[in-house]
Amino acid sequence: MGIDKLIDKADIQKGIQKFIPVQLKYESLDFSFEDSEYPKIIGKKFQFVLVEDTPAYIPFVANDGKDIRKNAIYIRRGTATEEANYEELQEIFNRRLETGYSSQREFNLEKHLGELECLYRHIPRFDFDTLPSLASMMDPFNVFVKQEIKEKKEIIQAIILRK
Repeated sequence: MGIDKLIDKADIQKGIQKFIPVQLKYESLDFSFEDSEYPKIIGKKFQFVLVEDTPAYIPFVANDGKDIRKNAIYIRRGTATEEANYEELQEIFNRRLETGYSSQREFNLEKHLGELECLYRHIPRFDFDTLPSLASMMDPFNVFVKQEIKEKKEIIQAIILRK
């Protein structure tokens, strides 16, 4: 029971971040018992990863890892971690629905940011050595792209403000 030495929190984060989605919030906690009313834990060290309950983002699907199946959904049953069954999945989905959260906004945000990035690649570069002529800046395509950029920024701002 216990561990010999505490692992650096940065190393814990590096070790598990490839297995978990970014929305899953967690904290690693260290416990060292130099003195205790329970003699069996005196001198012992423990580390825990405390995972925040975030029903708006559930279910979390497993990434590759030892003894887990990619894209499976796991739950805790007592002290065991097992794949969720049909009834448990329904419970998970209902918990998320009750939050009223929709990830569609995030998908839309990523899509719009990608489109904005694409639009920026089509405007003339501002270079002091080779300044674009006024005529090229007023070219109908450039005017169109600039207008599209303006509108895309407004859409992105509206998505962000709704969160």
